[in-house]
Amino acid sequence: MSVSVKRSVHVHVNMDASFRKNYILLLNQLMEDLDYKISSYKLSMSENRGGASFGAFITQKLNETLLQVDQLKQKIDDVKRCKDGELFLLSTLDGQVELSEGDDLLSAIGPVSIQADGAKITKIIS
Repeated sequence: MSVSVKRSVHVHVNMDASFRKNYILLLNQLMEDLDYKISSYKLSMSENRGGASFGAFITQKLNETLLQVDQLKQKIDDVKRCKDGELFLLSTLDGQVELSEGDDLLSAIGPVSIQADGAKITKIIS
């Protein structure tokens, strides 16, 4: 018998100037999208069409979006501080692993680490 369980996957990249530039551009695009959402939420709040419960919902969504913008700004600061050649934690993803009787327990519950140079995966460590 085997089961499939959730497992964390840490994605690291070997930092270089080219990746830094492209990643910061991507993060800025994501922030522009979030800024559009923020403007939309503020417009919805100012029109106040849905009553108090709708206002509370929009406020919650606005706060979540503002938090996402702050997190992206922190990520940009982290990328700028990372030196060329250092491993940078790009993301943590959810993955799945099949477990069977006899498998090593510690390797099953520990995270998987993916390392990349630029856009190419160079190593997967389980």
